[in-house]
Amino acid sequence: MRRVGWLMAVVGLAGAAGCTGTGGGGVIIIDGGCTTCVPDGGRFSIFVVDPTVFNPPGTTGTSQVIGFETIPLFQMALAPSGNIGIAYVEFSADQTRNKPDLDPNVYNVDILYAEWSDGQVVLGPEHVVGTGSGTAYLPVDLQDFVGVSLDYQANGEPAVAYNGWAQQLPTYGFDALAGGPASDGGTRSSQAYWFQHNAVVSYRNSGTWTQETAAMDSEEAAAASPECAADGSCSMGTIVGLFPALFIDGAETVLAYRDVHFGSSTGTGDFDNSNLGVAYGGPTSWQWTGLAWGKPGISLPQGPCAPITTSPGRTAYGSHMSFIHGDGNNPVLVSDIGANEYNSNGTNLIFFERRSGAWSCPLSLLKAGVDSETMVTETGPSIAYDGSPVGQGYAVAISDIAGSGAAYYKTCAPNLDCTVLANWTVFQTVYQSGSGGYFSSVALNPDTHDPWVAYYFCSSNSADTVGSCPVSQRQLQVATNNGTGEWIPEAVDNQGAWQTQMLYLSNPTRLVIGYRDPSTGVLKLAVENPP
Repeated sequence: MRRVGWLMAVVGLAGAAGCTGTGGGGVIIIDGGCTTCVPDGGRFSIFVVDPTVFNPPGTTGTSQVIGFETIPLFQMALAPSGNIGIAYVEFSADQTRNKPDLDPNVYNVDILYAEWSDGQVVLGPEHVVGTGSGTAYLPVDLQDFVGVSLDYQANGEPAVAYNGWAQQLPTYGFDALAGGPASDGGTRSSQAYWFQHNAVVSYRNSGTWTQETAAMDSEEAAAASPECAADGSCSMGTIVGLFPALFIDGAETVLAYRDVHFGSSTGTGDFDNSNLGVAYGGPTSWQWTGLAWGKPGISLPQGPCAPITTSPGRTAYGSHMSFIHGDGNNPVLVSDIGANEYNSNGTNLIFFERRSGAWSCPLSLLKAGVDSETMVTETGPSIAYDGSPVGQGYAVAISDIAGSGAAYYKTCAPNLDCTVLANWTVFQTVYQSGSGGYFSSVALNPDTHDPWVAYYFCSSNSADTVGSCPVSQRQLQVATNNGTGEWIPEAVDNQGAWQTQMLYLSNPTRLVIGYRDPSTGVLKLAVENPP
């Protein structure tokens, strides 16, 4: 890494502390492809997209990314224009405005959107929700952040999903938020902790973001199953919208979300009993269904599906979800099984696919006797698709942080029914040495069809954990399979990587890795240089 580039980064980061969305067009190039640079030999250029340090204003010390090991802090996607779009969260510059509770441990956060192209931010950062959003009917700040998701409308404009208010509130004032219209579903005045607790989508049109309510309560999706609708613990509650996953195809929006009923974690509480709900339609007219119910003994809505049971029988569906556009542009959803709170690791790897309007049963991709059935996940699985006859088909990567950590990879070939477990390979170990393999993501080269898995390398010492990786050893690494089953790692950024996502640019084909710096939370891109 060139010293001049590093000094530019230090100056930019020092000046950005306490700000929100100050990246603008002044993208900082840390490594411009220097062939003598360490560690990547010039293969990647590294860009700081937004230099905002991820700390609440007025605080110093270790970045607040620590504590966000299990909640995705951004989502990256390829826009129809060819730009890279990123929806992400930052702490608000104003920590008092419109806060329902002035508890100093409750923070206002903003959700922003930016587009990057050819070395610079070409759009934004814009406030989707947050201080300075400038739209009179959007809530100004959020306090309950449990993930963000991004996809694109037929007109090429972005849409962003998150957990928010149930409707557009007419004023910003504290009284309006605390009391709220009756249809709001409750704020602090009637719900413990959950200031925002509904599934919402904001659509951008000509520079204006408009928030629409996709789902308000448990009963909407539960109505798709008579068995669930008749059971109070299944159909009651108003805390929905957690870990949103957004899919848009033409005029249809599909939003998957975790429904935790009343948000109680006491004993085998609402989180252990969570449902996986789906809202579809949009922007203003919605229908609902459910993909899986958490309470044991309730028939799943897709028909004769075998439930995935966990002790004591309840299954916390809907954690750490993400959609991709799969075979035939079908929505394909992956997730894991959550624990008895919202900010927690997960287990397992669950796959859903919708074909001809019908959803598949929830399929665990863990093969008994060969895959680890005790894995502990972080931000959940990553999935990619290559439908070429010689491509990988569906490929998933997941991190198992049990022990010192590991990154794993498995596939289901094109033209196979991937809702059948037998058609999936067993996991290949991508990384398992020392401590690392954290926050893994997958991408498939559209030209060569090679798989790539990115992850956070922590330390050569297996005793180190994701929250205590020594600065001198941290790396963002990316590995590819050489066709013999051996994964060859390559170091990309010696600062490490807190959460990773990948995609490919075309003309020419180039790999892009999005991630946040483990020390500062700064948002970065590592972009493969043209051949």
